[in-house]
Amino acid sequence: MTTTARKVAPRRGARKGAGTSEAVAVETIAVTCGFCEGKGRDRFGIMSALSTCCVCGGLGTVSVKTPYVRCAFCQGAGVYPSSRQTCTACGGVGVHPVEGPSPQCPHCLGTGVDPHSETGFYCLVCHGAGVVPEGGSRLSMDAESGK
Repeated sequence: MTTTARKVAPRRGARKGAGTSEAVAVETIAVTCGFCEGKGRDRFGIMSALSTCCVCGGLGTVSVKTPYVRCAFCQGAGVYPSSRQTCTACGGVGVHPVEGPSPQCPHCLGTGVDPHSETGFYCLVCHGAGVVPEGGSRLSMDAESGK
């Protein structure tokens, strides 16, 4: 388990910038890097056979928040479909953190692919995860959080 600091909103009437920080427990787990398949090296050997994986930095694992789901867009491979690039939906990790039990995305029907995209881009509603949080899309949650 990893502990991180979170900024707490100031009380009403407090001076500007008076927020405080509190420790929040965030459960993380090390998962096998999707892009390099846990080897720590570029799976395609584009730069060289010895080049370090650009996703995990050569560790072979990536720390992610739990719970998580496999990336529906790349099927957990960490590779953009039909290319040698890192998956733009999951960043090459192969998984997406979720808030808990999540229903299938109504836009892409769980495939992670935008059904209206001519180029096969990832679904903007679920961001390629194939699932959405209860009560909304990942897109609306990102907008609310300022991402």
